[in-house]
Amino acid sequence: MKLRVLGIICSCFILLAACGDKTADKAIEQGKLALANKEYDKALASFSLALDEKSDEAKVLHTQTKKWMDAMKAKDEQKWDEANKLFGEVVETKGGISSLNEDAKKMKDELKSNKDTLDTYNNKLTQAQELINNTSLDEAKQLLSTVQQETATNEKLKEHNQKATQLMATVDMKLAKIEDEKKQKEIKEKKQVEEKKKVEEQKQVDIKSDEEAIPYVRKALEKYLAGNPLSKADIRIMPDSGMNTEQGYGGGIYENKETHITHIVDYHVKFNGSVTLMTTAGETYQY
Repeated sequence: MKLRVLGIICSCFILLAACGDKTADKAIEQGKLALANKEYDKALASFSLALDEKSDEAKVLHTQTKKWMDAMKAKDEQKWDEANKLFGEVVETKGGISSLNEDAKKMKDELKSNKDTLDTYNNKLTQAQELINNTSLDEAKQLLSTVQQETATNEKLKEHNQKATQLMATVDMKLAKIEDEKKQKEIKEKKQVEEKKKVEEQKQVDIKSDEEAIPYVRKALEKYLAGNPLSKADIRIMPDSGMNTEQGYGGGIYENKETHITHIVDYHVKFNGSVTLMTTAGETYQY
């Protein structure tokens, strides 16, 4: 009787073990199918189920799949060294899925290509910054324009495109400042030339009468009335000996009306041809 009971118990253990093996096998097959469909979470769950049945194969596949998923996460986070290391471990897994090994090899190649590309544009941005620091702005602008065009549609190079845009704004601002300074310098130099010319002309001028002073008054008046619709016919220049000084000749300038004339300004012309216009409000204008 005791031998019969013992035999039944042993039979039950054997039956349970057989059932466990079938469960593990089924879970592993489901996991492999999930891997083939790139359903890594589902595959990992299936291998985890098989682990409960103490399956050595499930342990290997579970480890390989987990490392693949960790590697992909590191890649998405641009942790290139960590991702490369994990993909390498996927490849080196003994007894693992061969298709996953091949995918990991391709990922390692892709990571190298990505790293080379990033290094290339990092170097270009560094070079552009150095050109800016050395005020080689036109060269920097050309380099940054190339970087902007080449990275515009690459999501992986979005930060590089943004950095290139920021540096380009800096270059444009510096170029605009240089151009403005150049224009100001040209204006200043032109003014200096005109003043020098004026001084030279004045040195050669020697006005000796009211009549000789009138052409200089007209030139000064044209500048004073710039944009004014008055024509030469509307203007009367009237010398006034009472306004003459030891330095030159004076008089008044009037506007012709139909019935009378209206005073505009007074003038004084020095012997060297320089003209001063004076309003009734006391304002003076030098020409």
